[in-house]
Amino acid sequence: MSPARVAIITGGGTGLGAVTAQTLARQGIKVVVTGRRRDKLDAVCEQIRAAGGEALTSAGDVSRVDDVRRSVDETLQAFGRIDILVNNAGQHARFRRTHEFSIEEIDECLAVNLRGPFLTTHAVVPHMLRNGGGAIVNVASMAGSVGLRYAAPYSAAKGGLIQLTRATAVEYAQQGIIVTCITPGGMQPAESQDHLDEAQWALVRESIKQGTPLGRPANTQEVADLIAFLTGPSAAPMAGAIVPVDGGYTAQ
Repeated sequence: MSPARVAIITGGGTGLGAVTAQTLARQGIKVVVTGRRRDKLDAVCEQIRAAGGEALTSAGDVSRVDDVRRSVDETLQAFGRIDILVNNAGQHARFRRTHEFSIEEIDECLAVNLRGPFLTTHAVVPHMLRNGGGAIVNVASMAGSVGLRYAAPYSAAKGGLIQLTRATAVEYAQQGIIVTCITPGGMQPAESQDHLDEAQWALVRESIKQGTPLGRPANTQEVADLIAFLTGPSAAPMAGAIVPVDGGYTAQ
């Protein structure tokens, strides 16, 4: 009997990360949720355990090498292997003209949205190679495929994540590591952001509704279900795929 698979979900304390962790756990996958806020991570793990699953909290910042390495070590100590990585942690877009961003804002956006996934991929691949394979799903954005006005750092970081997906997919596919990427559009963050209040998000949602053929963005469970599929064996032929999840927005 094959051992249960083990997944690391970054940014697993809220929103899409939390729903993905719960979705994978229902499939019998042991999950490790990482993020900056231990209280949020603990709450997700408690819900998973209450439903009969296995989950571990590993608090840390994906843009910090030591935190990433510690999460990998804690995963191996608890479960002995790593089969799945979902690079979900990210900072949502801030909107202003390119020259008006502070250097600190640019650095933070690139660190969380691009450096973080690169560091976690770098850390887990050796263990997947020893296991004979694995699955990595990167959560980018439609902003990485099209120019998102007034969000240059975010678009640049997510575009870089798409290219990281392609580069690692072609490197490791023959060794059984299947790397894919999803590009959602229009999902509201799990918690309010300091740069957009609820009234502003209402305007964003209405704009998306008017500009999206489906008439709405995907919800978190729909996206989590897609991530779960991409971590399974049937997704192997999709190595390197960049999958839009934006209701047809970028198909226009």
